[in-house]
Amino acid sequence: MQQNDLTKSLVEAFLYLAPQEGLYPTHISNITLMRVDHSTQPVAVLQEPSIVLVIQGVKRAYIGKDIFKFQQGQCLFISIAIPFDCDTLVEREPMLAIAIKFEPQMMAELAAKMDKEQ
Repeated sequence: MQQNDLTKSLVEAFLYLAPQEGLYPTHISNITLMRVDHSTQPVAVLQEPSIVLVIQGVKRAYIGKDIFKFQQGQCLFISIAIPFDCDTLVEREPMLAIAIKFEPQMMAELAAKMDKEQ
């Protein structure tokens, strides 16, 4: 299967699971599907430690004077809770993303385990 076919299949599955704009928690804890159908203005958020993988569309994060743009196949990795502004750019198709939230306790346990194994 070529990359475009894989992406197309992923988008089709995503649209089935998220049929309209909104946040969709999954049966797997700490994993949420996000669908945004229209471009948004920047909004202030307090993002918890997580990875946000963009499946389709564009997300932008504004941290201080820096602007970080994430589009299809790219991700935003946030290692600590941090406030910033973000917006979404939608041209023809909805922005689709998967957010995976990290539990701080789990991260501390993994870090401690890695230290012991080294």
